[in-house]
Amino acid sequence: TVLGQSAGAASVDMLHLSPHSTNLFHKMIPMAGNALCRWSSNKNMPQQCVKRANRLGVTDFKNSEDMLEQLRKVPADKFDVKFPIRDKEPDVDFETVPLVDGDFFPASLEVLRKQAKPKPLMTGVTKEEGLML
Repeated sequence: TVLGQSAGAASVDMLHLSPHSTNLFHKMIPMAGNALCRWSSNKNMPQQCVKRANRLGVTDFKNSEDMLEQLRKVPADKFDVKFPIRDKEPDVDFETVPLVDGDFFPASLEVLRKQAKPKPLMTGVTKEEGLML
């Protein structure tokens, strides 16, 4: 059984939708969120990652692998200082969210939902959810 609340609930739903992970569990408990929430994914995540890398001083790289290698050399405490600065988005702006990449999500979430086999599911809301947003 996989359980998650808010962003964790969206992750539970996404684990169910991905052919790489759907067979790893039998039951789901997504509380106060799912993969359809507007804040749960962002098609602009590659560009967002480049902006965040630039804020950390990683500006000269050939490809995403090179960028990642350079980011691994940045001290961890620098991430905490730089990441609270957020880009203005019309919805809740989480720093990083999943990307429909063609691998873990080989199709759109809508298509994957139609293809996914049903699983036993218990869901609901939580007291004062969204209070910190």
